[in-house]
Amino acid sequence: MIDERLTSSTWPVVELETCEVRLSREWSYPGRCLVIPMEQYCDIHEVDGETYLLMMGEVRFVTGVLARLYKADKMNVASFGNMVPWLHWHIIPRHEGDAAWPATPWENTDAPVDASEETLADHADRISWALLDAEFDEGDGEDGATDGDTA
Repeated sequence: MIDERLTSSTWPVVELETCEVRLSREWSYPGRCLVIPMEQYCDIHEVDGETYLLMMGEVRFVTGVLARLYKADKMNVASFGNMVPWLHWHIIPRHEGDAAWPATPWENTDAPVDASEETLADHADRISWALLDAEFDEGDGEDGATDGDTA
């Protein structure tokens, strides 16, 4: 079970193969998600090579989907674990002029803004569908064929 400090500050979106995607309740950066391995690791060097590749593929995939969905000017991806020793990544769509731009979100001195449960549910649904749609699109062309190709 994922550390409660990570789950209490987030809203569930979807489970991938190795990680769970959760939407941050703090709404200074709409679309901010955590990608959290379902198995506990404290640091990345503890993860075996095969699992590492799967996890990083999921982090990359989620980052790309959030960048498109939230029309981000820049994506911030960070993993610290100093407060919660459970490996996880913060995936944060950034926009020029947002709460801390161009500094990091952790340098934002504004009071945190919490999203309503309705907003969280709506955005979690949008993210879930966008991930599913992107996964389908990526998987569709793996063999190089398209709907119009003939043998």
